Amino acid sequence: MEAAVQVSPRARLSMLALLVLAMFPGLLAKVPRAGRWSELLKQFLGIVMMGVAVYLVTLVPNVTYWPWVLLGMVVVDLVCWGWGQVPTYEMTTQRVWTIRSIALVLGLMLGAALFVLAGRMEGGKKEELANDGQWRAFHVSRLDEALAQGKPVVVDWTARWCINCRALEAVVLNSAEMQDAFKASKAVLLRADLSWDNPPAEFLNSELGGKSIPVLAIFSPSRPYRPVVLRDSYTAARVKQELELVH
Repeated sequence: MEAAVQVSPRARLSMLALLVLAMFPGLLAKVPRAGRWSELLKQFLGIVMMGVAVYLVTLVPNVTYWPWVLLGMVVVDLVCWGWGQVPTYEMTTQRVWTIRSIALVLGLMLGAALFVLAGRMEGGKKEELANDGQWRAFHVSRLDEALAQGKPVVVDWTARWCINCRALEAVVLNSAEMQDAFKASKAVLLRADLSWDNPPAEFLNSELGGKSIPVLAIFSPSRPYRPVVLRDSYTAARVKQELELVH
């Protein structure tokens, strides 16, 4: 007994469309013909895809790797371009897959070379972050490097338009008492300014359980994934207490 042939929903829809056109041939005159509109539609969809690609790049937490991600996308584009250049009517199936295999292998080699090069260059950029009581711009790489060096890290999420943030900076964080406490704990101070788009800082803030500011997070080298998070309001005494527990 022969097995039943499985027909996909897409195939059924295509068969139904062909059946309708066969029953009513006059509908063929109303079917849009390929022309400039279809070319413009293709170009528009290409622009949309480029926009999606740019958005996906911004999701990479460490901004220092953005250029390498873009270069990797160029390599993928080249492989897809080489794959799409074949086949032609004159080519045999064996030649088609030979060319495609070469394009794929070259793409993998270029991707591996970019990965190694990025690791070496970014690794060479590591800096010895000083615990001098000075606030530096937040970067994920700086956070990772300081924790790897065995130093606690204090991250302050702020913005120019945030009145509470500015008040806490003036009264608590910039006070002489807190400056002495920061130096005594040898903490690296990073400021995540959300006055403009800052996807890595916004992403880390949401990962810590919220999106509002002000926020102060104290990261310990011994428990880097479980920082102490102080939201909305805090006192110098509370910050000093948490710093004393950092080890």
